[in-house]
Amino acid sequence: LTWNDSNSYITVYNDKVTYLSCPMASLEPTFSQDVVVPRQRVSRNSIAANVSYRFGTRGQIEAFGAHEYSLYGVLEDANNQPLQLGVRGQYQVNKWLFLNNSFSSYLNRDNASRSAAIQRLQVGNLKFQFGRRDNIEISMGGGLENARNDGQSDTGLSVQAGISKTADSTLLSLVYHRGFSLATGTGSVVAGNNLNLSYTQWLSRRVNLNLNTGYTDGTSLADAPTSYFSGGAELGIAVHSHVVVSTSYRYVTQDLPATTVGAKSLSRQTAGISLQY
Repeated sequence: LTWNDSNSYITVYNDKVTYLSCPMASLEPTFSQDVVVPRQRVSRNSIAANVSYRFGTRGQIEAFGAHEYSLYGVLEDANNQPLQLGVRGQYQVNKWLFLNNSFSSYLNRDNASRSAAIQRLQVGNLKFQFGRRDNIEISMGGGLENARNDGQSDTGLSVQAGISKTADSTLLSLVYHRGFSLATGTGSVVAGNNLNLSYTQWLSRRVNLNLNTGYTDGTSLADAPTSYFSGGAELGIAVHSHVVVSTSYRYVTQDLPATTVGAKSLSRQTAGISLQY
C-alpha cells in the first residue's frame, strides 16, 4: 500500500504566463486548453493525494483526488473551486503489455454560479512498454464520457492515444484525445479534438531545449465553435553552477466565442529573456 500527497500555494502576476490554465493536469490528462487573459495577480492553492495497492505481481489499483482554489485579481467572477476524484486499475498481461481501466469525475463551480462537470469511463485501454534505457510507451483506447454545463448535457464515445519516450537526454510526450474537454478557465465544456505535444532535449550538460504545442478544435455544448492553438520554445543555458540564462518565444491564437473570461478572439506573440540565480 502506497500513499502520496502534495499541497502547493502560489500567488504571482501573470506576466510570464498570461493565460488561465485548467487545474490538476498532473492527476489525469485533462485535455484542456488555456485562455489568454489580461494582466492580473493569480493566487492558487492545490491539494492532491493518491493511494495505490498492488495485488499479486501483476495488478495495481489506485484512487486519487484533488481540490483547488483559484483567485484572480481582476476577473472575480472567474474565482473557482474545482474538485476531481477517480480510480484506475492496471494489469500486466506480459512483459510489455498492460491493460488499463479508469473512472474519473470532475466538478467545477465559479463565483458567477456557472458549473461544469465531466465523467469519464475508460475500459480495456492498452499500453505497450518497450526498452529499458530508452523507455518508450504507446497507449490507445476509448470509453464513454458524459458532460454537463449550465443545464445542458451530452454523452458520447471518446478515443485516446499517446506515445512517450524517456531517455538520458530526451523527454517526449504526444497525446491525442477526442471527446469532452474540461471547462476552459471557467468557460464552456467543448466536444472535439485535443492534441498536446511536449519535448525536452538536453543538447549538452549545460544547454537544454523545451518545445510545447497545444491544439483544440470543437464545439461547446451551446453549439458555439471553439479553436485554440499555442506553440512555444525555450532555450536554457547554465552559464555558471548557480546561474541560468533562458530565452523564450510563444505564439497563441484563439477563437472562443462561448468563453466567459479573457479575449474571445486574438493572436499573440511573446518573446523574452530571463536570468535565474
